[in-house]
Amino acid sequence: MKKMILIVSFVCFTSVIFYNCTKKITNNNAKSTIEMGEIDPNGSSELALLMREMDKDSWKIKEAIEKNQNIINIKEKFAKLHTAKPTEVDKKDATYKIMADAFLVSIDNLYKAQTKTEKLGAYNMMVNNCLNCHKSACPGPIVRIKKLFIAQ
Repeated sequence: MKKMILIVSFVCFTSVIFYNCTKKITNNNAKSTIEMGEIDPNGSSELALLMREMDKDSWKIKEAIEKNQNIINIKEKFAKLHTAKPTEVDKKDATYKIMADAFLVSIDNLYKAQTKTEKLGAYNMMVNNCLNCHKSACPGPIVRIKKLFIAQ
């Protein structure tokens, strides 16, 4: 009988924990419904959303280079680095502008590259520019960025 009560108690406790960790909550300040554990429950800035798109596209580019396929066109989208509003306005300073310019140059070099070896080098330079900027401004995604490199 004690075992049965213990098992039922454990199942109930686990169910309550699971329910509370997955339920939707409403953030009145952001006026949106979010899932628990979302990256930014207070909403995302234009720059944060752009960075997430850049991450997704970078993985696609990595795969295309590894398979020696055509690279998706990202130049226009990534050019928004200069105009997208950041989460913290003071982070977008002169250093950010220089880093963004270097990143955009590396993208141009990626599209100018003719051979797989040239593309691989230009791609790794692009990733390195991401890494350098994030080391100085926003270190959160550094581990993920490092995974984007292609071994030579």
